[in-house]
Amino acid sequence: MIPSSAALFFCGVILFAVSFFFGWCLHALWSAGRVARAVELARRETENLFHAHGVRDPREATSARIQ
Repeated sequence: MIPSSAALFFCGVILFAVSFFFGWCLHALWSAGRVARAVELARRETENLFHAHGVRDPREATSARIQ
């Protein structure tokens, strides 16, 4: 028996939705990894900037500025 065109259409829609969902999940994981790397790099650069100006702990500089 040959399936009807409506059944083939709905199977195609379901396959597209499933593949779109998994693609979106992979993209979200990839983006999260990039954001985590960017945050880590910014943290390291900030620490290097503080160390270059003789501050060992950035929290000390911040607390001194607040007081």
